[in-house]
Amino acid sequence: MGTKRTRGPGKKPSLVHISVRISKEADRFYASTPNKSEYIRRVLQEHYEEAQQEVRYALDNPEYLRERFEEVKKRLTEESQKQ
Repeated sequence: MGTKRTRGPGKKPSLVHISVRISKEADRFYASTPNKSEYIRRVLQEHYEEAQQEVRYALDNPEYLRERFEEVKKRLTEESQKQ
């Protein structure tokens, strides 16, 4: 009689477990929050969403993509000249 219940429509998707190394300072900061895992998860999700927005914007605006490419190229050139 064992029917497995799965997540129904409208529910949050299941999460994937990962391990990550962070600095002691970051650990102290996150440990000071009420729910360390939830806070880290929220920060990562916000970063992901911002990155997705930037990708969508870049794909819709080729000039923006060229400008970003030139900025990165300039920074990498400057860094290689310092070494």
